Formats: sequence, structure tokens, C-alpha cells
Amino acid sequence: MNVVWVADAHGTYRNLLPEALDRRARLVRGKPRAGTTPPARRCGSWARERLRRAAAGAVSGRGRVAPLELAGPVDVEVDLAGPHMVDLATLVPGVSRAGNGRTVAFTTDGFADAYRLIVLLVQLASVKPA
Repeated sequence: MNVVWVADAHGTYRNLLPEALDRRARLVRGKPRAGTTPPARRCGSWARERLRRAAAGAVSGRGRVAPLELAGPVDVEVDLAGPHMVDLATLVPGVSRAGNGRTVAFTTDGFADAYRLIVLLVQLASVKPA
């Protein structure tokens, strides 16, 4: 399927999925802020119809898009919202600090393992500091 819903303000996912179709509902500018489309456009039938058209186009064009295959190893960097999240993430074997104070990095054998580790990091990020 070629519908991609990402929090990627710069469109860098297009390097991996150049034929992807996307529709932006909001632009996240950090944890406490986000820019959105005007109220008349994000509410009601206008937004639903826009998403419905995008989904129909994606489904009808799915045969033109080859499945994305990532050969291992997969190197991943994840930016987290705060230092306490980084502290928790680095408790996981293989996860280390990288870049600025909010980034962690790890390498996995394949995409499935990378996905599972990202899901774990998301769960750890929900833990509030005492």
C-alpha cells in the first residue's frame, strides 16, 4: 500500500518511498506545539473527503509499488522528547546515546527486529520520571 502517515516535516521518507502518497493533517513542531490546517478544512466533510480520495488513490495504485525490503543490518537512530527517555532507552542492551542529548542509536539484524525495538522504546517513553 502506498499511503504513508508520518511525522516527517521535511519529507525525508521520500528517499525510501518516492512513490508514496501522503496527506498532512498537522505539522508537529515539538512536543507542546503543532500547526494544523484551518478549522474549516480539518473538520467535517472536507477532511474526510480528502482522506477518502487519498486512500482510494493509494489502494487503486498499490500494484505499481514494490514492497520495501531492507537488508540487514539495519542502523536506527531515534530522537526522543526528553533526557529521561534516553536514560530509560539506554537500559536496553544494544541501545546507546548518539548525537545530541535526545538521540539513541542501535543496530539490528533486520527490519522486523528494528520495528520491535522501536515499539519497546515507545513504551518506555511513556514511563514518567519519579
